[in-house]
Formats: sequence, C-alpha cells, structure tokens
Amino acid sequence: MIANITRTALAFLCGISSVFYSQKIDYPIQPVDFTHVHLTDDFWKPKIEVNAEVTIPYILKKCKETESINNLKSS
Repeated sequence: MIANITRTALAFLCGISSVFYSQKIDYPIQPVDFTHVHLTDDFWKPKIEVNAEVTIPYILKKCKETESINNLKSS
C-alpha cells in the first residue's frame, strides 16, 4: 500500500516538474540555463562586482574572526 502511494506521489511530482520545466512553443518566454546568462548592464553589473569583491570577502572574514564559520562545517 505504501509503495503504491509512493509511486503515485513520485509520478505526480514528475508530472508537475515536467509541466513547469518543459518548454512551451506557444509561450513567448523560454527558460535558459543560468550559465548562458551574463549581466552586463549599468544597473546589475556594478552590484554583482561589489558583492564579489567587497561584500562576500568581508562576510567570510567576519565569519572566520568570530569562528561562526565553524557552524558551516559538517560533523
């Protein structure tokens, strides 16, 4: 009985994912892989650069100083 429910749930979830992720020819907007996305505009590119060059290194430095980085290590 549980196996049937599990198979039914799995089939349902697979059906839902195929609906959301399959491309629809009649829809004007199509999904793309994130590796094909490059932000080069004057609004987002500077913000991404600040995050990469300033914000993330600063946060990692503070996490190491306070030893809270240890919370991210697996046991």
